[in-house]
Amino acid sequence: MSPISSLVAPSCDQAESDAVTQETIASLPVYHIASYRTSTEPRPFGPLLSYASTLSHGPLWYLQTRDGSREILAAGAIATFRADSLADFQHRHSWLISSLNAHPFAEVLTLVGGTSFDTEAPGASWPGFSAVHFILPRQLHLRRGNVIDVYQFGDDTEGCSSRAGGPIPSRETPTAPFLAPSWVASEPTFDEWEKTLKEALNAIEHGELQKVVLARRALANLNTSIHPALLLQRLLASPQPVAPYLFAPGPKLSPTFIGATPELLFALVQNPSQSPSEQQTLSDSPTSIPSPCITLESEALAGTLSRSPRDTTDSPPAPNLASGCHKERAEHQFVVTSILEKLRTIAVRIEAPPEPQITTLHDLHHLVTPIRADLASPPCPLDIVALLHPTPAVGGTPPQAARSFIRDHEPFERGWYAGTIGYMTNERSEFYVSLRSALLNENELIAYVGAGIVSGSTAVQEWRELDLKQQRLVASVGA
Repeated sequence: MSPISSLVAPSCDQAESDAVTQETIASLPVYHIASYRTSTEPRPFGPLLSYASTLSHGPLWYLQTRDGSREILAAGAIATFRADSLADFQHRHSWLISSLNAHPFAEVLTLVGGTSFDTEAPGASWPGFSAVHFILPRQLHLRRGNVIDVYQFGDDTEGCSSRAGGPIPSRETPTAPFLAPSWVASEPTFDEWEKTLKEALNAIEHGELQKVVLARRALANLNTSIHPALLLQRLLASPQPVAPYLFAPGPKLSPTFIGATPELLFALVQNPSQSPSEQQTLSDSPTSIPSPCITLESEALAGTLSRSPRDTTDSPPAPNLASGCHKERAEHQFVVTSILEKLRTIAVRIEAPPEPQITTLHDLHHLVTPIRADLASPPCPLDIVALLHPTPAVGGTPPQAARSFIRDHEPFERGWYAGTIGYMTNERSEFYVSLRSALLNENELIAYVGAGIVSGSTAVQEWRELDLKQQRLVASVGA
Protein backbone atom coordinates (compact mmCIF):
# COMPACT_ATOMS: atom_id res chain seq x y z
CA MET A 1 0.00 0.00 0.00
CA SER A 2 1.18 3.52 -0.65
CA PRO A 3 2.43 5.38 2.44
CA ILE A 4 0.84 8.72 3.24
CA SER A 5 2.42 11.19 5.64
CA SER A 6 0.58 14.50 5.51
CA LEU A 7 -2.81 14.42 7.21
CA VAL A 8 -5.36 17.19 7.30
CA ALA A 9 -8.79 17.35 8.87
CA PRO A 10 -10.63 14.21 7.79
CA SER A 11 -13.39 14.52 5.27
CA CYS A 12 -16.90 14.37 6.64
CA ASP A 13 -18.55 12.50 3.80
CA GLN A 14 -20.57 9.80 5.56
CA ALA A 15 -22.54 7.35 3.50
CA GLU A 16 -25.53 6.11 5.39
CA SER A 17 -25.60 2.37 5.86
CA ASP A 18 -28.15 1.69 3.14
CA ALA A 19 -25.62 2.94 0.57
CA VAL A 20 -22.98 0.42 1.70
CA THR A 21 -23.08 -3.17 0.51
CA GLN A 22 -21.13 -6.36 1.05
CA GLU A 23 -19.39 -5.67 -2.25
CA THR A 24 -18.38 -2.22 -1.02
CA ILE A 25 -16.78 -3.69 2.07
CA ALA A 26 -15.08 -6.53 0.18
CA SER A 27 -13.40 -4.10 -2.23
CA LEU A 28 -12.57 -1.40 0.33
CA PRO A 29 -8.90 -0.35 0.00
CA VAL A 30 -6.88 -0.15 3.23
CA TYR A 31 -3.73 2.00 3.24
CA HIS A 32 -1.09 1.74 5.95
CA ILE A 33 -0.13 5.39 6.17
CA ALA A 34 2.62 5.31 8.77
CA SER A 35 4.08 3.53 11.77
CA TYR A 36 6.12 5.33 14.40
CA ARG A 37 7.15 5.19 18.03
CA THR A 38 5.94 7.54 20.70
CA SER A 39 7.07 8.38 24.21
CA THR A 40 6.79 5.64 26.82
CA GLU A 41 6.57 8.16 29.65
CA PRO A 42 3.60 7.21 31.85
CA ARG A 43 0.77 9.74 31.95
CA PRO A 44 -2.98 9.73 32.53
CA PHE A 45 -3.78 9.80 28.82
CA GLY A 46 -2.02 8.84 25.62
CA PRO A 47 -0.70 10.88 22.69
CA LEU A 48 -3.70 10.20 20.46
CA LEU A 49 -5.97 12.17 22.79
CA SER A 50 -3.62 15.12 22.41
CA TYR A 51 -3.71 14.67 18.65
CA ALA A 52 -7.51 14.51 18.72
CA SER A 53 -7.58 18.03 20.17
CA THR A 54 -6.04 19.33 16.92
CA LEU A 55 -8.91 18.03 14.77
CA SER A 56 -11.84 20.32 14.13
CA HIS A 57 -14.26 18.10 12.22
CA GLY A 58 -16.23 14.99 12.99
CA PRO A 59 -17.20 12.31 13.22
CA LEU A 60 -14.60 11.76 15.90
CA TRP A 61 -14.36 8.72 18.19
CA TYR A 62 -11.70 7.97 20.80
CA LEU A 63 -11.00 5.30 23.40
CA GLN A 64 -8.03 4.39 25.56
CA THR A 65 -8.24 0.97 27.18
CA ARG A 66 -8.30 0.93 30.96
CA ASP A 67 -4.77 -0.45 31.28
CA GLY A 68 -3.46 2.25 28.92
CA SER A 69 -1.93 -0.27 26.54
CA ARG A 70 -4.10 0.63 23.55
CA GLU A 71 -5.56 3.84 22.10
CA ILE A 72 -7.92 4.15 19.18
CA LEU A 73 -8.73 7.40 17.39
CA ALA A 74 -11.23 7.23 14.51
CA ALA A 75 -11.56 10.36 12.38
CA GLY A 76 -14.03 10.92 9.58
CA ALA A 77 -16.33 8.22 8.27
CA ILE A 78 -16.58 6.04 5.21
CA ALA A 79 -20.04 4.95 6.36
CA THR A 80 -22.40 5.31 9.29
CA PHE A 81 -24.49 2.39 10.57
CA ARG A 82 -27.33 3.08 13.00
CA ALA A 83 -30.67 1.80 14.17
CA ASP A 84 -33.36 2.29 16.81
CA SER A 85 -32.50 -0.94 18.64
CA LEU A 86 -29.93 -3.72 18.67
CA ALA A 87 -32.47 -6.11 17.15
CA ASP A 88 -33.16 -3.65 14.33
CA PHE A 89 -29.43 -3.08 13.80
CA GLN A 90 -28.68 -6.78 13.55
CA HIS A 91 -31.66 -7.31 11.21
CA ARG A 92 -30.72 -4.45 8.87
CA HIS A 93 -26.99 -5.12 8.94
CA SER A 94 -26.82 -8.87 9.47
CA TRP A 95 -24.08 -9.11 6.83
CA LEU A 96 -21.87 -6.31 8.20
CA ILE A 97 -19.75 -7.99 10.88
CA SER A 98 -19.08 -11.12 8.82
CA SER A 99 -18.13 -8.97 5.81
CA LEU A 100 -15.67 -6.94 7.88
CA ASN A 101 -14.22 -10.14 9.34
CA ALA A 102 -13.72 -11.60 5.85
CA HIS A 103 -11.75 -8.60 4.60
CA PRO A 104 -8.03 -9.25 3.93
CA PHE A 105 -7.15 -6.52 6.46
CA ALA A 106 -9.83 -7.50 8.98
CA GLU A 107 -7.45 -7.19 11.93
CA VAL A 108 -7.30 -3.40 11.41
CA LEU A 109 -10.65 -2.74 9.75
CA THR A 110 -12.37 -1.34 12.83
CA LEU A 111 -15.99 -0.51 13.51
CA VAL A 112 -16.35 1.99 16.37
CA GLY A 113 -19.37 3.39 18.20
CA GLY A 114 -21.73 2.31 20.94
CA THR A 115 -25.29 2.13 22.17
CA SER A 116 -27.69 4.04 24.38
CA PHE A 117 -28.59 2.82 27.86
CA ASP A 118 -31.65 0.79 26.88
CA THR A 119 -30.89 0.65 23.13
CA GLU A 120 -33.89 2.85 22.47
CA ALA A 121 -33.89 6.22 20.72
CA PRO A 122 -31.96 8.67 22.93
CA GLY A 123 -34.45 11.52 22.47
CA ALA A 124 -34.33 15.22 21.68
CA SER A 125 -31.67 16.04 24.28
CA TRP A 126 -29.19 13.83 22.35
CA PRO A 127 -29.17 15.31 18.83
CA GLY A 128 -27.21 13.27 16.31
CA PHE A 129 -27.07 10.11 18.45
CA SER A 130 -28.96 6.95 17.57
CA ALA A 131 -29.82 4.07 19.89
CA VAL A 132 -27.18 1.95 18.13
CA HIS A 133 -24.57 4.00 16.29
CA PHE A 134 -21.36 2.82 14.64
CA ILE A 135 -19.01 4.29 12.06
CA LEU A 136 -16.46 2.83 9.71
CA PRO A 137 -13.80 5.55 9.93
CA ARG A 138 -11.88 7.14 7.10
CA GLN A 139 -8.72 7.37 9.18
CA LEU A 140 -7.77 5.07 12.05
CA HIS A 141 -4.96 5.86 14.48
CA LEU A 142 -4.05 2.83 16.59
CA ARG A 143 -1.52 2.85 19.44
CA ARG A 144 -0.36 -0.48 20.82
CA GLY A 145 2.19 0.06 23.55
CA ASN A 146 4.45 2.82 22.28
CA VAL A 147 3.90 2.13 18.56
CA ILE A 148 1.30 4.07 16.60
CA ASP A 149 0.00 2.84 13.26
CA VAL A 150 -2.14 5.01 11.02
CA TYR A 151 -4.51 3.59 8.41
CA GLN A 152 -6.75 5.09 5.78
CA PHE A 153 -9.84 3.18 4.74
CA GLY A 154 -11.01 3.91 1.22
CA ASP A 155 -9.36 5.86 -1.56
CA ASP A 156 -8.20 9.41 -1.00
CA THR A 157 -10.91 10.93 -3.17
CA GLU A 158 -10.56 14.33 -1.51
CA GLY A 159 -6.91 14.65 -2.52
CA CYS A 160 -6.08 15.63 1.04
CA SER A 161 -2.99 13.44 1.49
CA SER A 162 0.41 13.49 -0.11
CA ARG A 163 2.11 10.28 -1.14
CA ALA A 164 5.52 10.99 0.40
CA GLY A 165 6.71 8.58 3.06
CA GLY A 166 7.70 9.43 6.62
CA PRO A 167 6.15 9.92 10.04
CA ILE A 168 3.06 11.97 10.66
CA PRO A 169 4.02 15.61 11.24
CA SER A 170 3.45 16.77 14.80
CA ARG A 171 0.86 19.39 15.61
CA GLU A 172 0.86 21.80 18.49
CA THR A 173 -1.80 20.90 21.01
CA PRO A 174 -4.20 23.80 21.57
CA THR A 175 -4.14 25.50 24.94
CA ALA A 176 -7.20 24.77 27.01
CA PRO A 177 -9.15 27.93 27.87
CA PHE A 178 -9.97 28.97 31.41
CA LEU A 179 -13.43 27.70 32.26
CA ALA A 180 -15.82 29.15 34.79
CA PRO A 181 -18.76 26.73 34.86
CA SER A 182 -22.02 27.96 36.27
CA TRP A 183 -23.98 24.97 37.59
CA VAL A 184 -27.55 26.04 36.99
CA ALA A 185 -29.70 22.98 37.66
CA SER A 186 -29.79 19.45 39.00
CA GLU A 187 -32.36 16.84 38.00
CA PRO A 188 -33.91 15.54 40.12
CA THR A 189 -33.84 17.87 43.12
CA PHE A 190 -33.15 16.26 46.49
CA ASP A 191 -36.86 16.35 47.40
CA GLU A 192 -37.74 14.61 44.13
CA TRP A 193 -34.91 12.13 44.69
CA GLU A 194 -36.14 11.33 48.19
CA LYS A 195 -39.66 10.73 46.90
CA THR A 196 -38.45 8.42 44.11
CA LEU A 197 -36.17 6.51 46.45
CA LYS A 198 -39.08 5.86 48.82
CA GLU A 199 -41.09 4.45 45.91
CA ALA A 200 -38.13 2.28 44.90
CA LEU A 201 -37.74 0.95 48.45
CA ASN A 202 -41.47 0.25 48.58
CA ALA A 203 -41.18 -1.76 45.33
CA ILE A 204 -38.23 -3.65 46.80
CA GLU A 205 -40.15 -4.37 50.02
CA HIS A 206 -43.06 -5.78 48.01
CA GLY A 207 -40.79 -7.99 45.91
CA GLU A 208 -41.26 -6.07 42.65
CA LEU A 209 -37.59 -5.09 42.57
CA GLN A 210 -34.40 -6.28 44.19
CA LYS A 211 -32.25 -3.40 42.99
CA VAL A 212 -32.65 -0.34 40.79
CA VAL A 213 -30.03 2.18 39.71
CA LEU A 214 -31.23 5.78 39.75
CA ALA A 215 -29.39 8.59 38.00
CA ARG A 216 -28.93 12.33 38.41
CA ARG A 217 -27.79 14.90 35.91
CA ALA A 218 -26.36 18.37 36.49
CA LEU A 219 -26.43 21.14 33.91
CA ALA A 220 -23.70 23.75 33.64
CA ASN A 221 -23.20 26.75 31.41
CA LEU A 222 -19.58 27.34 30.38
CA ASN A 223 -18.19 30.81 29.86
CA THR A 224 -16.48 29.73 26.62
CA SER A 225 -16.30 26.80 24.27
CA ILE A 226 -13.66 24.09 24.66
CA HIS A 227 -12.54 21.24 22.42
CA PRO A 228 -14.01 18.01 23.83
CA ALA A 229 -10.60 16.31 23.76
CA LEU A 230 -9.17 19.10 25.93
CA LEU A 231 -12.09 18.77 28.35
CA LEU A 232 -11.53 15.02 28.51
CA GLN A 233 -7.87 15.60 29.34
CA ARG A 234 -8.97 17.60 32.36
CA LEU A 235 -10.89 14.59 33.64
CA LEU A 236 -7.63 12.63 33.60
CA ALA A 237 -5.48 14.88 35.74
CA SER A 238 -4.04 11.90 37.65
CA PRO A 239 -3.57 8.24 36.66
CA GLN A 240 -6.66 6.16 37.47
CA PRO A 241 -7.91 2.72 36.35
CA VAL A 242 -10.41 4.19 33.89
CA ALA A 243 -11.00 4.10 30.15
CA PRO A 244 -11.40 7.64 28.70
CA TYR A 245 -13.61 8.00 25.64
CA LEU A 246 -15.35 10.52 23.42
CA PHE A 247 -17.78 10.35 20.52
CA ALA A 248 -18.87 13.21 18.28
CA PRO A 249 -21.19 11.55 15.73
CA GLY A 250 -21.74 14.53 13.42
CA PRO A 251 -19.56 16.68 11.15
CA LYS A 252 -19.18 19.23 13.95
CA LEU A 253 -17.72 18.48 17.36
CA SER A 254 -20.97 19.40 19.03
CA PRO A 255 -22.56 17.56 20.65
CA THR A 256 -19.85 15.24 21.97
CA PHE A 257 -20.25 12.50 24.57
CA ILE A 258 -17.19 12.22 26.83
CA GLY A 259 -16.30 10.23 29.90
CA ALA A 260 -13.78 8.17 31.85
CA THR A 261 -15.36 4.88 32.81
CA PRO A 262 -14.05 2.37 35.36
CA GLU A 263 -16.25 -0.46 34.08
CA LEU A 264 -15.45 -2.99 31.37
CA LEU A 265 -18.53 -4.68 29.95
CA PHE A 266 -16.50 -7.27 28.06
CA ALA A 267 -13.44 -7.87 25.91
CA LEU A 268 -13.30 -10.61 23.28
CA VAL A 269 -9.89 -11.93 22.25
CA GLN A 270 -9.41 -14.50 19.51
CA ASN A 271 -7.22 -17.58 20.06
CA PRO A 272 -5.54 -16.57 23.31
CA SER A 273 -2.76 -18.63 24.83
CA GLN A 274 -4.15 -21.09 27.31
CA SER A 275 -2.40 -20.84 30.66
CA PRO A 276 -3.50 -22.50 33.89
CA SER A 277 -5.79 -20.26 35.91
CA GLU A 278 -5.10 -19.48 39.53
CA GLN A 279 -8.72 -18.51 40.12
CA GLN A 280 -11.48 -20.74 41.41
CA THR A 281 -13.70 -22.19 38.70
CA LEU A 282 -17.38 -21.39 39.18
CA SER A 283 -18.78 -23.68 36.53
CA ASP A 284 -19.89 -27.28 36.20
CA SER A 285 -18.61 -27.40 32.61
CA PRO A 286 -15.91 -29.94 31.71
CA THR A 287 -12.36 -28.64 31.72
CA SER A 288 -11.56 -29.79 28.18
CA ILE A 289 -12.01 -26.79 25.91
CA PRO A 290 -12.66 -27.15 22.20
CA SER A 291 -10.06 -25.46 20.03
CA PRO A 292 -9.88 -22.77 18.78
CA CYS A 293 -11.02 -20.96 21.92
CA ILE A 294 -12.25 -17.42 22.40
CA THR A 295 -11.64 -15.64 25.67
CA LEU A 296 -14.27 -13.26 27.04
CA GLU A 297 -13.27 -11.01 29.93
CA SER A 298 -15.93 -9.21 31.93
CA GLU A 299 -16.44 -7.96 35.47
CA ALA A 300 -18.97 -6.99 38.07
CA LEU A 301 -18.35 -3.48 39.38
CA ALA A 302 -20.86 -2.35 42.01
CA GLY A 303 -20.84 -1.34 45.65
CA THR A 304 -19.36 2.02 46.62
CA LEU A 305 -18.00 3.71 49.74
CA SER A 306 -16.16 6.98 50.15
CA ARG A 307 -12.55 6.92 51.24
CA SER A 308 -11.67 8.04 54.73
CA PRO A 309 -10.13 11.51 54.89
CA ARG A 310 -7.19 9.81 56.62
CA ASP A 311 -6.53 7.55 53.63
CA THR A 312 -3.49 8.35 51.53
CA THR A 313 -2.65 7.22 48.04
CA ASP A 314 -0.45 4.42 49.36
CA SER A 315 -2.74 3.32 52.18
CA PRO A 316 -4.67 0.03 51.88
CA PRO A 317 -8.27 0.19 50.70
CA ALA A 318 -11.08 0.43 53.21
CA PRO A 319 -11.02 -2.98 54.93
CA ASN A 320 -14.74 -3.12 55.71
CA LEU A 321 -16.00 -2.65 52.15
CA ALA A 322 -15.71 -6.32 51.27
CA SER A 323 -16.52 -7.83 54.65
CA GLY A 324 -18.63 -5.47 56.75
CA CYS A 325 -20.89 -3.49 54.43
CA HIS A 326 -23.83 -5.78 53.78
CA LYS A 327 -25.70 -3.34 51.54
CA GLU A 328 -22.72 -2.95 49.22
CA ARG A 329 -22.09 -6.70 49.20
CA ALA A 330 -25.73 -7.39 48.32
CA GLU A 331 -25.68 -4.76 45.57
CA HIS A 332 -22.49 -6.27 44.18
CA GLN A 333 -23.72 -9.85 44.30
CA PHE A 334 -26.77 -9.04 42.16
CA VAL A 335 -24.34 -8.03 39.38
CA VAL A 336 -22.07 -11.07 39.80
CA THR A 337 -25.00 -13.48 39.73
CA SER A 338 -26.55 -11.87 36.66
CA ILE A 339 -23.36 -11.93 34.59
CA LEU A 340 -22.50 -15.51 35.54
CA GLU A 341 -26.00 -16.75 34.74
CA LYS A 342 -25.93 -15.13 31.31
CA LEU A 343 -22.43 -16.30 30.45
CA ARG A 344 -23.29 -19.89 31.35
CA THR A 345 -25.61 -19.93 28.33
CA ILE A 346 -22.68 -19.46 25.91
CA ALA A 347 -19.47 -20.47 27.75
CA VAL A 348 -17.71 -23.79 28.08
CA ARG A 349 -15.85 -22.61 31.17
CA ILE A 350 -16.18 -19.63 33.53
CA GLU A 351 -13.68 -18.43 36.11
CA ALA A 352 -14.15 -15.86 38.86
CA PRO A 353 -12.73 -15.35 42.35
CA PRO A 354 -15.05 -16.33 45.22
CA GLU A 355 -14.64 -12.93 46.92
CA PRO A 356 -14.74 -9.46 45.37
CA GLN A 357 -11.68 -7.29 45.10
CA ILE A 358 -11.45 -3.56 45.78
CA THR A 359 -10.53 -0.85 43.30
CA THR A 360 -10.10 2.81 44.25
CA LEU A 361 -10.98 5.80 42.09
CA HIS A 362 -10.15 9.20 43.54
CA ASP A 363 -12.35 9.51 46.63
CA LEU A 364 -14.30 6.26 46.21
CA HIS A 365 -13.76 2.55 46.79
CA HIS A 366 -15.62 0.01 44.62
CA LEU A 367 -16.16 -3.73 44.81
CA VAL A 368 -15.09 -5.55 41.65
CA THR A 369 -15.19 -9.22 40.63
CA PRO A 370 -13.21 -10.07 37.46
CA ILE A 371 -14.83 -12.77 35.32
CA ARG A 372 -13.33 -14.82 32.50
CA ALA A 373 -15.21 -17.13 30.16
CA ASP A 374 -13.95 -19.45 27.42
CA LEU A 375 -16.16 -19.76 24.35
CA ALA A 376 -16.03 -22.56 21.82
CA SER A 377 -16.82 -20.40 18.79
CA PRO A 378 -16.50 -16.71 17.89
CA PRO A 379 -19.66 -14.78 18.77
CA CYS A 380 -20.82 -11.55 17.21
CA PRO A 381 -19.76 -8.82 19.68
CA LEU A 382 -23.19 -7.20 19.41
CA ASP A 383 -24.77 -10.48 20.55
CA ILE A 384 -22.67 -10.19 23.72
CA VAL A 385 -23.82 -6.58 24.18
CA ALA A 386 -27.42 -7.76 23.88
CA LEU A 387 -26.77 -10.62 26.31
CA LEU A 388 -25.04 -8.65 29.09
CA HIS A 389 -26.24 -5.05 28.85
CA PRO A 390 -27.56 -3.39 30.88
CA THR A 391 -26.19 -5.26 33.88
CA PRO A 392 -27.71 -4.72 37.35
CA ALA A 393 -24.74 -2.38 37.96
CA VAL A 394 -26.43 0.29 35.81
CA GLY A 395 -30.04 -0.91 35.51
CA GLY A 396 -31.18 -3.18 38.29
CA THR A 397 -32.86 -6.51 38.84
CA PRO A 398 -35.17 -8.00 37.73
CA PRO A 399 -33.97 -6.27 34.52
CA GLN A 400 -37.30 -5.46 32.87
CA ALA A 401 -38.93 -4.26 36.09
CA ALA A 402 -35.92 -2.06 36.87
CA ARG A 403 -35.89 -0.53 33.39
CA SER A 404 -39.62 0.16 33.60
CA PHE A 405 -39.14 1.85 36.97
CA ILE A 406 -36.32 4.01 35.54
CA ARG A 407 -38.44 5.06 32.54
CA ASP A 408 -41.38 5.93 34.78
CA HIS A 409 -39.49 7.82 37.48
CA GLU A 410 -36.37 9.50 36.09
CA PRO A 411 -37.17 13.07 34.96
CA PHE A 412 -34.77 13.03 31.99
CA GLU A 413 -33.54 10.83 29.13
CA ARG A 414 -30.41 8.86 29.93
CA GLY A 415 -29.45 8.66 26.28
CA TRP A 416 -25.95 7.22 26.09
CA TYR A 417 -25.26 7.61 29.80
CA ALA A 418 -24.79 4.06 31.19
CA GLY A 419 -24.88 2.75 27.62
CA THR A 420 -21.90 1.14 25.89
CA ILE A 421 -18.87 2.46 24.05
CA GLY A 422 -16.64 0.11 22.08
CA TYR A 423 -14.95 -1.16 18.95
CA MET A 424 -14.96 -4.36 16.90
CA THR A 425 -12.36 -6.15 14.77
CA ASN A 426 -12.03 -9.84 13.97
CA GLU A 427 -8.99 -9.98 16.27
CA ARG A 428 -10.24 -8.10 19.32
CA SER A 429 -13.40 -6.33 20.46
CA GLU A 430 -13.93 -4.31 23.63
CA PHE A 431 -16.98 -2.61 25.07
CA TYR A 432 -17.11 -0.43 28.17
CA VAL A 433 -20.09 0.83 30.15
CA SER A 434 -20.26 4.57 29.47
CA LEU A 435 -20.13 5.90 33.04
CA ARG A 436 -18.61 9.03 34.67
CA SER A 437 -19.81 10.85 31.61
CA ALA A 438 -21.06 14.16 30.25
CA LEU A 439 -22.64 15.53 27.10
CA LEU A 440 -20.91 18.65 25.78
CA ASN A 441 -23.09 20.72 23.45
CA GLU A 442 -21.59 24.09 22.51
CA ASN A 443 -21.26 25.91 25.87
CA GLU A 444 -23.57 23.58 27.78
CA LEU A 445 -22.32 20.63 29.79
CA ILE A 446 -24.62 17.94 31.19
CA ALA A 447 -22.97 15.58 33.70
CA TYR A 448 -24.46 12.18 34.65
CA VAL A 449 -23.98 10.00 37.75
CA GLY A 450 -25.96 7.14 39.30
CA ALA A 451 -26.37 5.09 42.48
CA GLY A 452 -27.67 1.60 43.13
CA ILE A 453 -30.72 1.36 45.38
CA VAL A 454 -31.25 -1.82 47.41
CA SER A 455 -32.90 -2.65 50.70
CA GLY A 456 -31.19 -0.52 53.34
CA SER A 457 -30.46 2.45 51.07
CA THR A 458 -31.22 5.93 52.37
CA ALA A 459 -31.86 9.09 50.41
CA VAL A 460 -29.14 11.09 52.18
CA GLN A 461 -26.51 8.35 51.85
CA GLU A 462 -27.14 7.78 48.14
CA TRP A 463 -27.33 11.51 47.40
CA ARG A 464 -23.93 11.94 49.03
CA GLU A 465 -22.55 9.15 46.85
CA LEU A 466 -23.79 11.04 43.79
CA ASP A 467 -22.12 14.19 45.08
CA LEU A 468 -18.81 12.38 45.45
CA LYS A 469 -19.02 10.87 41.96
CA GLN A 470 -19.81 14.25 40.45
CA GLN A 471 -17.22 16.14 42.47
CA ARG A 472 -14.30 15.06 40.31
CA LEU A 473 -15.99 16.17 37.11
CA VAL A 474 -16.96 19.52 38.60
CA ALA A 475 -13.43 20.11 39.91
CA SER A 476 -11.89 19.13 36.59
CA VAL A 477 -14.13 21.32 34.49
CA GLY A 478 -13.39 24.35 36.64
CA ALA A 479 -9.62 23.78 36.56
